[in-house]
Order: sequence, then C-alpha cells, then structure tokens
Amino acid sequence: MVAALACARESPEGANEATVVRALSAAIERIEAAILAEPNSYIMNWDDASVFNYFQDRHHGIEVFRRAVARFWDNPPGPPPSVLAARRARESVSSTRPKCATRGKRS
Repeated sequence: MVAALACARESPEGANEATVVRALSAAIERIEAAILAEPNSYIMNWDDASVFNYFQDRHHGIEVFRRAVARFWDNPPGPPPSVLAARRARESVSSTRPKCATRGKRS
C-alpha cells in the first residue's frame, strides 16, 4: 500500500497503473468500512490516513469521515513515518511492485 501510494503521487502514469489502482482501491474500501463499522471510535494509523488523504475529495462533506479525520489528528498513532522509512519500504517491495516504482529511482 505504501509503495502504491508513493507511485500514485509521483506521476499521473503511476496513478493509473493497474496494480496501483487495485491496491489503493482495496485500501480505501477497507478504511471506509472500518470507519463505518466504528463511526465514533475508529482511529486510522498513519498509512490509512495517508491513503484517506489521497482520496480526500471522495469524502468531502461527509460527517462520519470528517470526524474520523479529526479523531486521527486528535490521537495521532505515534510519530509519523520518516521519508527515509517510506523510501526503504518502497524499495523493498517485491518484483510485482508497480512499474513507476522502478522508474527514475533516486539514490
């Protein structure tokens, strides 16, 4: 999920890559279901919040999701992951990772 999100954010091609679309669609559906199952108590983790933020327009004006975002910021789950940790996660994904994760690798 972290690699798919990074890929989608890096380029329009990455955002349209089938592997990325499948991974992010599955992730947002899981997150939405968790919020709806526990509308007054579910707190997203950093990865969930990152995916949720990527799809923020999808949830604009929906109170249950607005409250979930507020709960996240009121109760953050520890320090946010560092850029380096995200880069390591992206680089350690198996060979089935989205194509864009291999393009233009930065050192």
